[in-house]
Amino acid sequence: MTRLGVARPRSRTRPALVATVVIVAMAVLAAHPVAASHCPMLIHQIYAEAANRLDTAVHDARKKAADAARLHREGRHPEAELIAKEGLELLGVKPVAPHAIR
Repeated sequence: MTRLGVARPRSRTRPALVATVVIVAMAVLAAHPVAASHCPMLIHQIYAEAANRLDTAVHDARKKAADAARLHREGRHPEAELIAKEGLELLGVKPVAPHAIR
């Protein structure tokens, strides 16, 4: 309402703008943990499998796990995931899907 008591029409752009900002913010927040959460799980899988074995591939796989952990800490998640998967291949193990653990 204005000072004279006459109602002004509501703007339709503001709710649309707010909805767009909320959707974009949710997408950004949802995408970040997904990219980062897979690395530690793969690294853990290498160490868990290596703990049960005593062969030559274990040493190389543990090196790959350490390299993947370092890359993960540096924020280089795609590279860390690739190195961790290489470590799992050395052990002859398939990577566990992220949704299988929860």
